[in-house]
Amino acid sequence: MKKLTQRLLLCFWVGLVGYSHAGDYTLDVSTKGQFVKPQMYHVAPGTRIAAVSSHWQLKKDAYPLGIALTREQDKREQSRVRWALQYRLQDMHLASKTRTSLYRQITSFVVTGRVLWQFEWDIVGVKPQQNRPLLQGDTFIAPKRPSSIIVGGAAKIAKLPFKGGVTVRDYMQLVNRLPGADPSDVWVITPDTKIRKIGVSYWNAQKAYLAPGSVLYVPLSGHQDFNDSMAQLYAAQILPY
Repeated sequence: MKKLTQRLLLCFWVGLVGYSHAGDYTLDVSTKGQFVKPQMYHVAPGTRIAAVSSHWQLKKDAYPLGIALTREQDKREQSRVRWALQYRLQDMHLASKTRTSLYRQITSFVVTGRVLWQFEWDIVGVKPQQNRPLLQGDTFIAPKRPSSIIVGGAAKIAKLPFKGGVTVRDYMQLVNRLPGADPSDVWVITPDTKIRKIGVSYWNAQKAYLAPGSVLYVPLSGHQDFNDSMAQLYAAQILPY
């Protein structure tokens, strides 16, 4: 009788556990590009980024600085920013060729959903601000190491070969600025989404270098908000993988 009672209690306890987990679900998180084994992960809600990044392995040609995290919820904001830029461009007093170049850039932006945060993937687990909870549909993309840099903004769109040891100011000698461009500064957007302003004129020149895959964004004079939005969309782009 005692054994029967214990068995019934055990069955009752197992039934309760099963019921308490009946509503549980998992998040689908994936890796793409230059990973040794791109795959789909099924993780519990609340799992953080390091649970995935600490286990992945990169191929030889992978470019860690350009690894991107994309999220569906970020696509909506990027789509809104792109639309707002197109709308605002119509009312800006600009030279025709400047307007044409900017329009081409805006319409070429891909709405990626990239999270604009600088992740240090090797140590993300000890960086609470970076080691965020994963969300449904999160995707990590590892690109190939690029061999060029991009020129955009108030300049003739160009792709220039990357050369180590060449300063930002040296690169700007090869850039064709368009009417309305700021003559003093250029914005550097690195493959990890960092945006920084660099002085390139004789009165404010700074010694700075580029990483492969960076963007040299030539800002418009007197249009800070427009420049900010353009730089954000450039930062959200993903290198080829």
